Amino acid sequence: MSDELDPGLRRLFAETAEASADEAFVQGVADRTGRERRLRLLVRIMLAMAAVALLVLFATALAPMLEAAVGWVTVLVTSSPMGWATGLALILASVICVRTLALLRPAN
Repeated sequence: MSDELDPGLRRLFAETAEASADEAFVQGVADRTGRERRLRLLVRIMLAMAAVALLVLFATALAPMLEAAVGWVTVLVTSSPMGWATGLALILASVICVRTLALLRPAN
């Protein structure tokens, strides 16, 4: 295509080449993406703080119950020859529970 066929074509291309609408659009998208990224980071920090608070709450509530359970497990394990098998079964069940809960953790 030749600009001799349309004398206003060169002027039109010059006007559109000077307008920087693309730069404004790219800057707007970059700003919005930056805000979204900061918001996601803030949400992750808040979730981590909530998880730590929940863990502390559970630890303070469950610690006395676990200490009481240790006594019963000790009696169960040392009372008979089948106690060792029961103890190993409890350990195996604990490991299975921990592994299963690890699979449920969301991926980052």
